[in-house]
Parts: sequence; structure tokens; C-alpha cells
Amino acid sequence: MGGITMDSQDRINEELTAEIHTMRDRIDEVVALNSRLHEEIEQLKQNNAILVEYQDRTGLALWAGQVFLWDWNVLTNTVYVSDRWANILGYDWDENTRPLQEWRDLFHHEDIDRLTDAAQSYIEGPNKCYEAECRIKNGQDEWVWVRLSGKMIFKDHNGRTLRSLGLGSPSLQNQALEDSEQRYRALFENNPVGLFKYDAHGNITDLNHYMLQVLGAPSKEELRHLNQLAQSEKEMALIKYELLETVREGKPGTGEIHFVSSWDREVWLQYKANPIYDQHGKVIEVIVACEEISERKQAEERIRYLSFNDPLTGLYNRAFFQEELKRLDTQRQLPMSIIMGDLNSLKLINDAFGHHKGDAVLKAAADVLRASCRHEDIIARLGGDEFVVLLPMTSADVAEEICNRIQNNCRKTEQSSEQVSLALGMATRTDITQDLEDIMREAEDRMYHNKLIESRNIRSSFIMSLERTLREKSHETEEHTARLQQMSSMIGKGMRMSEAELDALNLLAALHDIGKIAIPSTILDKADFLSMEEWDTMKKHPEIGYRIALSTPELVPIAEAILAHHESWNGNGYPLGLKEEKIPLLSRILSVCDAYDVMVNGRPYREPISKQEALNELQRCAGTQFDPHVVKVFVEKMA
Repeated sequence: MGGITMDSQDRINEELTAEIHTMRDRIDEVVALNSRLHEEIEQLKQNNAILVEYQDRTGLALWAGQVFLWDWNVLTNTVYVSDRWANILGYDWDENTRPLQEWRDLFHHEDIDRLTDAAQSYIEGPNKCYEAECRIKNGQDEWVWVRLSGKMIFKDHNGRTLRSLGLGSPSLQNQALEDSEQRYRALFENNPVGLFKYDAHGNITDLNHYMLQVLGAPSKEELRHLNQLAQSEKEMALIKYELLETVREGKPGTGEIHFVSSWDREVWLQYKANPIYDQHGKVIEVIVACEEISERKQAEERIRYLSFNDPLTGLYNRAFFQEELKRLDTQRQLPMSIIMGDLNSLKLINDAFGHHKGDAVLKAAADVLRASCRHEDIIARLGGDEFVVLLPMTSADVAEEICNRIQNNCRKTEQSSEQVSLALGMATRTDITQDLEDIMREAEDRMYHNKLIESRNIRSSFIMSLERTLREKSHETEEHTARLQQMSSMIGKGMRMSEAELDALNLLAALHDIGKIAIPSTILDKADFLSMEEWDTMKKHPEIGYRIALSTPELVPIAEAILAHHESWNGNGYPLGLKEEKIPLLSRILSVCDAYDVMVNGRPYREPISKQEALNELQRCAGTQFDPHVVKVFVEKMA
């Protein structure tokens, strides 16, 4: 210590004190620094928590908003996408970075130019961000619309983009438009109404499947213009005029068109044409909705036909005739002639042959009238057996010529199975003051007058026709009829009958089986025994013959005898079961004569026997089947 001076010691102490103070200051600095570092660490922890929370929120927002993140590294030409992209598109992969070309391959080729143009516009233009909409193929191999937006976030010192970042989301608007277009196409193509569109020049721009079916066209390529719709130029001109009127007028149009299509199909169409306008109000296209109404039109035509035509003959009916009579009640139609016609013996034909035969004769009469009259003449069936012909601007002489033609054509049917006989009457109106009803009555009166004059000849002709038909159908010979007439006349004279009774007996011998003309030939021609059902049918012929006889004045006297010619003396005959004297005498005589002739001449089902054997059989059945007195007279005369 001796070497250390007081001054040195003080200096050392001062230095030491200074170092201590310096160290304390440093320690304070370290403590302060540590405190600040701790505070910064805590702040970083808080910021990290906030960042994580923001990241979670961003992820949730992207998920909830159907949004995905994309990051394009321009230097490596790769694109990173978030897993939300895969979820939205339906792909089974996580977040991934892939070459740009792989993503390009997913975009619709028609949209590549749109994406490129949008990027170029962003780079060169004033747009603050890149925006574009495009179609991309999803995991189900379907095209979906997406909306892409983004920004360039890093550039090099030369200003070149190094990285671009953005978002993507489904484009609901475009997707809705595409879905709407698909629904429209489906509705257009599968609509149960015919649809087609054409432009202002008549070019057909679209049509649906139903329209092709209606026209009979094989494909849409076959139908490019309105000119191709119809075969006929006249029909085509009318169609074009009607449809293009919508273009000319600029207003919706409706109507009906009837034509034969270019593919040989006759169609009736009811259409409604609606114009489509551009932004200036000019018609650029027309869409037409068509409903095929062919069946409806045919039904309407059928109803109209039935309303004014007789369904049996096809001639006009009374209702149409009355309307035409009113329409033609003018001075210009004079002279006007009217021919009234009545079909002779229709009731007799119906009774003899059935209503089907009467209908056939009515049709034949209608054919005669059509063949005899002019095209402009109005022929109508008033009902039943009555016909009328209205002859506008026709004199009495010309009408008389038409009457003669009708009668000549009637005579041509005499040898046919539908023989036509018409009674005619004609009258002519020459002055407008004459009442048409009076003219009709005059024609009708003349018709009935002519019918009365001709009636005897008509009935005689018809009776001869009946006899001819009976012989043809029943195979009865004229010889059989002659023998019956001879034998019955012999009995009648032996019983002292009057001339009138003998005439009736002679007529009965010829026509007693007249009812057989309505019996089926299969029964009449059967060689074997008849079945019960067939026999029941056969036994109806006396009743049918009775009705025929009542319809003909010349046959009325023998009608009862025809009905009873199969009755038996003991009441076991048919159809009424009459017995003894209640059976008409003519029937009892004919029964004996007919039985004898059948026995000695035979039938397909029975061998003939000798005359004596036949007489013995008649005597055996006298009092049961035959009148004993008639048998006695017959046997005596034959002996």
C-alpha cells in the first residue's frame, strides 16, 4: 500500500465506480430490452392468434361462399388451387400445384380466347383486377360455369408479372342461363305441339320433332324454307302469304291452314304465330305453334255431313233441302222445276226380304237418281221411300227429259237383285209470285196420280218377281206349281167353290210358300234333317208370307190361307195351332194337294212312293193331319 498514493487510489476508486455505474446502466438496458422483447413476443403471439383466426375465418368464408383460391406462379408456370376447388368441381384430390396446361385442358375450348382476352385487357387496360367467366369440366364430365377474378401481386424489376393470385366461384348467372337454355330446348323438342321458327325471308331456322311428324318429314335438314312445306304451289303460296303477314304487320297472327305436305301427308293445322323483335322493334324471327286438327276437322265434316245428308243413301236430307229451297227462292233461279219420287213396293220388299234388302233398294234408287240428274241438281231423300229433285233454272221440258232418264235407268235394274221402281211427279215454277210449297204439292199430286195409274202393273210385276225369286230360292219347279194348281182346282170344283174362290186357290197354290224367300239358303238347301234351331227358323215362313201378302192388295185375299197352310186338322200344326173348321178351307185343300205331290214325286230327303200308297197315307191321316172331307173328295177324284 506504501507504493500507492492517495491520488492513485482515488483514481482507481473513481474508475471502479464508473464501471459499476456503466455496468448498472447496461444491466438496466438488458432488463429494458428483455422487457421489450417479452412484450414483442406477446404481441407476436397475439398477432399469430389473430392471423390463425383470420385464416380460419377466410377458410370458412371461402367454404361458405362456394369460393376457391388460385395462385399462379408465372416463373414455374404452375397453378396452386385450394381443396375447395376440388369440392366445387367434384374431383377427388386435395390442395395441389399442377402445370398450367393441365388446368387449361379442363376449360372449354370455346372459352380459351375469352380468358386470354380478359387477361390481356387487364394487363393493358385500366381494369384494377382480372375478371372472366368460362366453362370448366367437372368430375361428372359435365360443363359448369365459373367466375374467375384476380390480381398480379409480384413483379420483377422490369415490371414483368411473377405471380398472380385470385379467387374462383360458380357463375350462377351463366349457369342459370345455360340451364334455362337446356330446359327451353327440352321443352321445344319434346313439346306435344308442333313448333317452328322462320326469319323474315321465310327461312326455317328451327323446328321440333312433333312438327316433323305432322308433316311426315324425315329430318330437319329436309325442311329449310316455307316453300318446302306443301306440294301444291297454290297451297304453298297461301301458306307463305298467311305466315309472312306476321312479318309484314309485326303483329301476332292466328289461323287454320289445310294442305298436303311435301311428304304426301294431308294435314289441317291451327296455328298461332308470334313475332320476335330486335332492339329497334323490327321483326327478325317468328315462332309458330301448331296443333294438328285433322281429326277434329274430319269429325266436324262428319257432323256436317250427317246434319245435311241421309246416312243410308248419301243424298241430302230434308233439313238441307228445306234450307236450299229458301236459298233458291229468288227470281234469278226461274224457271225452277221440282221432281217428286216415291219408291214403289218398299214395304213389300222389307216384309219379303227384310229391311237390309229394302236398304239396298233405297241405295240403288239413289244411284239411279244420281246417274239421271245433272251435277248442279239437288237430290234429297225426304224420308222413308220419298225422294225429291230440285232443278234450279230448269224448264218443264228439260225436267221432263230428266224424268224420262230416271225411268229409263229404273228399267235397266229389272234384271238386277235390287230392282228399282219409282213413281214420279213434276211441276215447274215460272213466276216468283208462285208459292214453292204449292209447286211441291203439285209435283206430289202428280206423283200419286201416276203411282195410282201404274200401281196394278207395278204390283203384277212385283208378284211375278216374287214367284221367280221363290222358285230360284226354294228350288220349287213350275211343274210342281202347275200340279198343285190342277189338283186344288179339281177339289175346289168338286166342292162347288165359286170362280173367285177358285182364283184364290190357284194363286195360293203358286205363292203359299212365298215366305221362304226370307229363309236362309243354308236351311232351304240342307239335304239332312234340320236341327231344332233350324226348324224353328223354317217354321217362320208362313208368318213372313202372311206379312208379304198383306202388303200387296192382290194377295190380301189369300193372306190368311198363306198363314195357315201348315196347320193340322187336330190342332198340332203351326204357327197358330188352329184346328178343324177354324183353319181356312183354302189352306186345308192346299195341304192335301201338297202332301200328295211330295209323296209321289219325292224330295231330296224322301224317296217317292206310288200313287196308291200316297192315297192310302192321306186316308190314314184324315181326321188328324188333314180335313177328312177334303181327303174324301180328293181320293174320289183321283180314283
